[in-house]
Amino acid sequence: MTNRGAPDRCGAPWYGIPFRMIQHIVDPEIPADVAFLTLRELADYLRVSIRTVDKLMADGVGPPCFRVGRQRRWKIHDVRSWVDGESRRLSQQQQNFDD
Repeated sequence: MTNRGAPDRCGAPWYGIPFRMIQHIVDPEIPADVAFLTLRELADYLRVSIRTVDKLMADGVGPPCFRVGRQRRWKIHDVRSWVDGESRRLSQQQQNFDD
């Protein structure tokens, strides 16, 4: 039985997320505020398509990013904060709907 939180010995992706990205997320040696995601890595992390990420960004509701040349990058810390905020917002909406 393999550990669900780590890739297999061949470095195969875990749940479709590349190991190099998982390493940034869980490696305590890499501070979360300096670990960056590419567009593909962000889409894999959120388990959505690149098109969905592009739409979120175009609508102004995605996680904050910055540019390196023409490429967008996301700090893992900012992505985690955005996901936490979205989870809280959706929970509050659900509670308001149930009332």
